[in-house]
Amino acid sequence: MNNGELQINQTKPEKPSLWAILWKPVETFERIRENPRIFGALVMVTLLFVIGAALNALSVTPEQIANELGQEFLLDLQGDLTGNELMTGSILSGIIVVTAVFSYLFTPVLSILISSAILLLIAKIVRSEVSFKQLFSMNTYMFLLTGLSALINGLAAFLLKSPNVFVTNLGSIIPSEGALNGLLKNLDLFNIWGVILTALGLNIVASFSKKLSWSISIIFFIIGVIFSMIGAAIDAAIL
Repeated sequence: MNNGELQINQTKPEKPSLWAILWKPVETFERIRENPRIFGALVMVTLLFVIGAALNALSVTPEQIANELGQEFLLDLQGDLTGNELMTGSILSGIIVVTAVFSYLFTPVLSILISSAILLLIAKIVRSEVSFKQLFSMNTYMFLLTGLSALINGLAAFLLKSPNVFVTNLGSIIPSEGALNGLLKNLDLFNIWGVILTALGLNIVASFSKKLSWSISIIFFIIGVIFSMIGAAIDAAIL
């Protein structure tokens, strides 16, 4: 090996580790800036997200489906089901799981794509030289938090047999309805963690100032909270 080859090997940037974003975010973002990676991390976060969605869907039992449809599944106090009723519940339960998996399969990549495009537009305005690939890689690695949140909450819903249980936010602790419920659901461990990581990532990967990085991260969070509160208020009004 000649000196030229040795120098190239010594200066080759290290690959970022997906899981290291949890305990070594600064080092991970520095590696993303020098060597942005996408495919492997995207597959992993998508898998976590889909498994969480499937577990949440599986938390809906045939009996719960029957109650929603106004049917009577139980024939006696023993809780026996007829063949037709069991088949109906099983089919509907299967449809719910399959629908959840397919509907959430493309959610990560679309979310990452949109957020990266918005950040790239901001980068152009402030004349940052960050590339779309760097931003996409950064957002992909940060989406691990969303995947873990979906997995943990999906597992809780499956074990408790109660769909849409969120054990990582204040909404699961403080009873609430409407817009307040939307607010409390966003006061989530992973959401707050995400705000911090977004600010760090923009500062390191995109070379934004600390003030701009934190401002963008907090504004994104506030916008998400507002939309969640509006959606929760509408749902409460309809129901």
